[in-house]
Amino acid sequence: MDNASAAKPIRHAQYYNMTGVFDNLYEASKFGSAFPDLMTTILSQNNILLSYRNIKNNTGSLTGTTIKNLGLKAIRNTNICTPTIDEQAKIGVLFQNLDKTITLHQHKLEKLQELKKGYLQKMFC
Repeated sequence: MDNASAAKPIRHAQYYNMTGVFDNLYEASKFGSAFPDLMTTILSQNNILLSYRNIKNNTGSLTGTTIKNLGLKAIRNTNICTPTIDEQAKIGVLFQNLDKTITLHQHKLEKLQELKKGYLQKMFC
């Protein structure tokens, strides 16, 4: 049998006859439609079976720096860098000062907006 005549494997959604349902939901969602019977679809036997099959077949993907297994030994051997208490205090002061500066700028902005409003009222009266 050549590749042209070989049957294509069907997708899980096709196997459970959910493709048309999903397509209809997607099309309707483009127009902001409400779905009053959505729970019926979600709780249908075919959707439950499809969900179970997808979950059962999902082995996850390992990309980037994903660690499939992380044992206690690896955790114990991991160095975690933390700032000293003195550095933590300095960082805290830095953020306190930053918060104060932001608050002062917000107050300044509010006053400038009030001033602008007053000038605009004078200009058009």
